[in-house]
Amino acid sequence: MFLLPGALEADVAFTPEEEFGPRGPQWRTVFGAAGRVPEAAPADPGTPVGLGWHHVLHAAASIERGRLWQAEHWIGAVRTQVIALACLRLGHPAAYAKSAHLLPDEVTGPLHATLVRSAEPAELRRALAAAASALGREVARADPVLAERLWPVLVERGGAVG
Repeated sequence: MFLLPGALEADVAFTPEEEFGPRGPQWRTVFGAAGRVPEAAPADPGTPVGLGWHHVLHAAASIERGRLWQAEHWIGAVRTQVIALACLRLGHPAAYAKSAHLLPDEVTGPLHATLVRSAEPAELRRALAAAASALGREVARADPVLAERLWPVLVERGGAVG
């Protein structure tokens, strides 16, 4: 990868011919011929669900240990998984929040409360509770049975409400 003047990024890569082809709907072949690449399996919501509750636990532990900036990191990571779950549910690409701007206000509105305003324990607990609650709601949309099992953990460790 090269960073050129004007923040132009040139990403040069090499791949075997039989593996060269579209990887998503935005693909555009500039030169050469693109082969047929097998379709990827549908994304599994289990990954963002698992990462989400993992991050809730780590955020809570970080607050308890006085690692306030680490807690801020984990709270943001929970929010990232909520966005990924919502994108998957609505049929949008989930990686790197590339489709977050396509999410409806019913999803993104409550996420404003997950933004940390200061590195104080009470503020971090407030933001974590909002993030854990948002995660619980999104998990319930993806897998209601799993949401019932996770909800007590999200309440106890993350302060989830609702």
